[in-house]
Amino acid sequence: MINRYFHRIDTRNGQWQYFSRPYNSWGKWASFTPLKQYFGLLLPFAFLLSFPAHQYWQNQNTLAENFAELQRKRQQLDHQSRLLAVLQQKAQRHLSQAMTAKLASIHQQIQSLAADLSLTHSQWQLQGTPALDLKIQGHFAEIQQFLTALLRQIPELALLSWHIRKNDETDNAETDSHFSVESSLSFQLQIDKE
Repeated sequence: MINRYFHRIDTRNGQWQYFSRPYNSWGKWASFTPLKQYFGLLLPFAFLLSFPAHQYWQNQNTLAENFAELQRKRQQLDHQSRLLAVLQQKAQRHLSQAMTAKLASIHQQIQSLAADLSLTHSQWQLQGTPALDLKIQGHFAEIQQFLTALLRQIPELALLSWHIRKNDETDNAETDSHFSVESSLSFQLQIDKE
């Protein structure tokens, strides 16, 4: 019964007839020199290993392309960030020039409104939002008129603080005797963000 399925097996001497024939492919391979036999065995393994090697080289090429694209994108980003920085500097410079012209105009208006008063201190602080500190000597009614006219003519100025101090007789000897009040004013310039 076994012979029916395995008809090439010689049951008398226990050998396979296929392997004992010298002219089939197994017999020809067995008749090769050992060097040719090794090459014959290595060839299928090399063929099988070529697929992972090919996949490895494809992955390496894809990785190199992705790295080159990443470098190109970084260079573009660096270039765009440098352009943005230059444009921001130009915008700040133009804003600064416009702000400087506006501050000079406001300062001239303050000088003309304070003609009857003694303006002892006037200083702009330009960190962040521009702020103005003023110290004025005069009579209370004159300072009130000055402040009212200033806030009407320059609506961008917001009054932050107003300190009034009455001059004593000892202070009058040091300063002009006809000024009865010393006032400290703090303003902030309201900038429109357009």
